[in-house]
Amino acid sequence: MVGIAAAVVVSVVVLASYLLRSLAQADRLREQSLLAATYELAQDKTSRVDRLLFEQDDAAFSLAESAEGSVGERWLPAASRVTPTIRALLVLDDTGSVVDFASRSVGPLEEDEEFRRLLVSRFRAAFEADRGGPAVLRHLHRTEGDRSFLLSYRAASSPNDRRLFVAWHDLGRIVKDVFPRAYGDPTQGSHRLDVLDDQGRIIFGPPLRSSRFTVSVRFATTIYGWRLQLAPAVDEELASDFAHRRRLDMALVLGASLMIVAGVISVGIAADRAWRASELKSSFVANVSHELKTPLALVRMFSEMLHDERVPSEEKRREYLGIIHTEAKRLDGLLDRILDFARLERQGRAFEFVVDDPSDAVASGAEAHRSQALSTGITLHVRVEGPLLPVRHDPDALALAVSNLVDNAFKYAVGAASIRVTAANEGAAVVVTVEDDGEGIPEAERARVFEKFVRGSTGVGRGTGLGLAIVTQVVRAHRATVDLGAAVPRGARFRIRIPAAPEA
Repeated sequence: MVGIAAAVVVSVVVLASYLLRSLAQADRLREQSLLAATYELAQDKTSRVDRLLFEQDDAAFSLAESAEGSVGERWLPAASRVTPTIRALLVLDDTGSVVDFASRSVGPLEEDEEFRRLLVSRFRAAFEADRGGPAVLRHLHRTEGDRSFLLSYRAASSPNDRRLFVAWHDLGRIVKDVFPRAYGDPTQGSHRLDVLDDQGRIIFGPPLRSSRFTVSVRFATTIYGWRLQLAPAVDEELASDFAHRRRLDMALVLGASLMIVAGVISVGIAADRAWRASELKSSFVANVSHELKTPLALVRMFSEMLHDERVPSEEKRREYLGIIHTEAKRLDGLLDRILDFARLERQGRAFEFVVDDPSDAVASGAEAHRSQALSTGITLHVRVEGPLLPVRHDPDALALAVSNLVDNAFKYAVGAASIRVTAANEGAAVVVTVEDDGEGIPEAERARVFEKFVRGSTGVGRGTGLGLAIVTQVVRAHRATVDLGAAVPRGARFRIRIPAAPEA
């Protein structure tokens, strides 16, 4: 049984570990799916801005290429409508010199001149690789000093045309016009977003709380120095939901595992108890059979001798009759004890409670063994320190309990000189004590002395193991307590504590 229980427990532990790992993996997959969906949405949002800027670049460069004279004459009339974020349009020749320049700036021209100097001194090197190459649209996003620049450039579509067209985008217009057009209100919808520049400063949208569901994506081809952050609007609720689901799953798995283990342990304990009960009952039947067989054999033997008139003298006849009488009383007591226990076990006995001084019941239960004391040579002391407090009790049942304790002392107090029965008031209760100065109860047996069918190893004869079990049943019916008390230097001490009646 122990091996099976251990195997079941190990199997449950392995299964619980596997389920917990599976649940954790399922949670990770759900989180990864959510993150993947959020990342894909973030990429789509950055692509929207890229497409809007590409459309403006294509329109501006198409107008510049088709211009027969100044690009300004062709581009400026349609600039605010077709290319609202392009601030200036430039044309560079094969040597990298600016051969044409058109600007929508209405303020001081110092900024335009500064930009032209930066273009020649800083930005032109980035264009060299495209000179004379295919007409591919490219972007340059760079920070100079405390200013950020976004440039679009494309070589002329004709191989014979060695010009390079450059568009200077106004980043402020992109933030004010393009972002709201592409994203709408960043505080509404199923997701929240903001845009950070290359120094980590928020330039569009509200600050987002950092969570494991927040993704950060850079703009792919245009303003690639900036990045967009996106998070579900209910990211805190999602995190809480995932944590709650994880705790719930773990609790269910652990709870089920504990229930299985507890069930196995309970079944094991029940089986062990059933086995022990079966063993005890078998021992009880054997003991009772022995206890019945011995007096019956004596009664039969001496009755046959009397019947066959094989008695040598009148004195022997009276001796044999005394033995028959004694053994018959022994049989009667044994059967009464078994019947008493059966009635108490079935709770079929009707107790007749009275509220009175229990002195007579205690004395009656103890004095019933006076003859046994004379025959064994053990002194029986009975002392009732009366008057005792009135208690609610059944006199016959209480006398039976005291009698069983005294009988138990005679059986197990091997080598005892005396058995003492006292009854006295202690506080708001009456305490009946039965003690002896025999060998005492072994420490290993103290915890089970009140169990039915359990018999001590130091007794005289076999016995039934019902005496203290009957005491327990009677005491429980009286709402009292019985205990073995602390170990004494020699012998054993039993105490019945009966609470005084409320009216006392």
